[in-house]
Amino acid sequence: MKNPYYKLTETKELYHVNNYLASNIGNGVKYLFRAGEKQGESYLKDIGKAFDYINAEIELNKDCFFAPTRCMPIKLQKELSKLLHLAMHKIENRYSRLAFQFLYKYIVTWDKTYLYFCKVVIDQILESDYESLDTEQNFYFVEKPY
Repeated sequence: MKNPYYKLTETKELYHVNNYLASNIGNGVKYLFRAGEKQGESYLKDIGKAFDYINAEIELNKDCFFAPTRCMPIKLQKELSKLLHLAMHKIENRYSRLAFQFLYKYIVTWDKTYLYFCKVVIDQILESDYESLDTEQNFYFVEKPY
């Protein structure tokens, strides 16, 4: 494995997931997953990049709908869902994980509401004093939104 911060299993990295996702969604997944893990990149910088890609996807979908995934057989859909679920549970920061949960729900249900929820969570992270996010009273969402 070339990049340990993208590792999902012994044989799978995050790019195995991103091969099946639309560009903006794949990049949002990447930056949420690695936030604060890549040497030389701060947590908030990666979160900001994720926000930019999620926002670009929302803008792209204003006038018409673009699927978050490529067309694929059911077997690959199940593999994608399994890898995304695994990735979600590898994220240690609970706020990044919450944003990732909403992005995951958008990918598997194609319900744009989850994309907006993801954007709101990331916006809350960026607008807050990041150091004070250790207590739930400073955040507007609960750990398990569904």
